Amino acid sequence: MEKKQVTKYGLLGKNISYSLSPLLHNAAFEKFGLEAGYVIFDKQERELETFFREEVLGGKVKGFNVTVPYKIKTKEFLQGRNADLHNWVQVIGALNTVKCVDGKLYGYNTDAEGFYRSVQQEFGIRIGPREEYRMFIAGAGGAGRAIALFTASMGIKKLDVFDVDPGRLDSLKEAFGQYPPHIRDKFNPLYSQDEAAAAAASADIIVNATPLGTHEEDPMPLPGGVLTDKHMVYDLVYARKTELLKHAEEAGAGTASGIGMLVNQAARSFEIWTGKPFDDVCQIMREAAEKAVREAARTERR
Repeated sequence: MEKKQVTKYGLLGKNISYSLSPLLHNAAFEKFGLEAGYVIFDKQERELETFFREEVLGGKVKGFNVTVPYKIKTKEFLQGRNADLHNWVQVIGALNTVKCVDGKLYGYNTDAEGFYRSVQQEFGIRIGPREEYRMFIAGAGGAGRAIALFTASMGIKKLDVFDVDPGRLDSLKEAFGQYPPHIRDKFNPLYSQDEAAAAAASADIIVNATPLGTHEEDPMPLPGGVLTDKHMVYDLVYARKTELLKHAEEAGAGTASGIGMLVNQAARSFEIWTGKPFDDVCQIMREAAEKAVREAARTERR
């Protein structure tokens, strides 16, 4: 009997074996009865050219997500192939979703929308011009950059961003320079740990958009002593409960892991690729993610 052809999707990144993305997407493919599969493309920098040439341009994948550290590199690759880039990719300068249709490439960024939806769900708040929230973000890379530009556009009152790499902050500052003053002036780049701690202490929403916390031995992205019960702390890391979130809980702060953002951005990517309704996809993926997290927590306690 002839074997059915399975449409191939996946996640491009580096050292990403921990990712829950395959579990979420494959749960949705199975639920909708689609002959498709989602895999990990864990690549070193030297392997990117071959991946783009053979897997993407060779038509072996119909779509893929992109995570650290290749969101900007993938955008540059698509630009060199005259791809159709969604408006938010142009604004943010990075992408996390690629759709391949008959040799034509389309680029999207679902990170910002995923974070925005998740904040509403987790904290019961809405970021907009009528609410005067102040936000601190640790990390000006792909996800942090997307969140910063999107939330500033949606009406955050003040936005402080810290990164250990001054180049990433300068790049984000340049991106903000293209906005009108009422958005541009909200952004405040921070170049020192002391500035970061002070800004986080005075913020309403604290966001960790760095990988710190993925591993138990990782240092915290900011001192735990700055956290209080007035803070809402959102950590994009979802593979485990980070030390940042543990300190936040001890301080009485509101907390949320990156599960919500992961699910929302993944559901939007799935909708882009397949046309399946976002809300239905989101429910399937959230159930799969929460089950996986519960099982991981039980294993960790043993």
